[in-house]
Amino acid sequence: MNILDNKLYNRLNTIVDFIILNLLWVLMCLPIVTIFPATAALFGVVRKWNMKEEPPILKTYFQLFKDNFFQSMLIGFIWAFVGASLYLDFQLTSKNLLMKLLLVIIFSIYSITSIYLFPVMVHYKNTSLRIIKNSFFLAILKPIHLLFAILVIISSYIIVSHFPIILIFSASLTAYLIYMICYKAFQKAEEINANTIQVKGS
Repeated sequence: MNILDNKLYNRLNTIVDFIILNLLWVLMCLPIVTIFPATAALFGVVRKWNMKEEPPILKTYFQLFKDNFFQSMLIGFIWAFVGASLYLDFQLTSKNLLMKLLLVIIFSIYSITSIYLFPVMVHYKNTSLRIIKNSFFLAILKPIHLLFAILVIISSYIIVSHFPIILIFSASLTAYLIYMICYKAFQKAEEINANTIQVKGS
């Protein structure tokens, strides 16, 4: 009976941790402009969970928010500007099918790179430009991992659409699963480039 109680307690504790992390992310996103460091901190915490660490959530989240603030803001604003530019160009080229096709291809590249952006940011010590480049290369060089990450995002959207209550931990759980998938791609990349890759916290 004690074993069952312990398992139940651990599962409930895990759910509570995801809810707390989700709430922290939502609160820190409220000013809108802080969505980028808030998301970097979210992925930083789930990174530690994936690496079997159990840090205090509040302290760790705000420390990661602070540590990644400037780099995540820089990358975030650049990325938001690129995304807005692509959308505007798409709207302005409605009659040019060739240009529209080219923009769809570019936007697809933009989208798949976005999936890896924050996991790469919190995992590696790199310049902002290299983070973007590495996110792109990891996305195209590990298509199976990318496919699983896309399926996680789509599944999360569908489930939340049907069961809105899951919003209380959907962002943190989705980030956890995406990082878990990305981490496997990171491990394979690190095996190949063991002497040239710097991992945060190592």
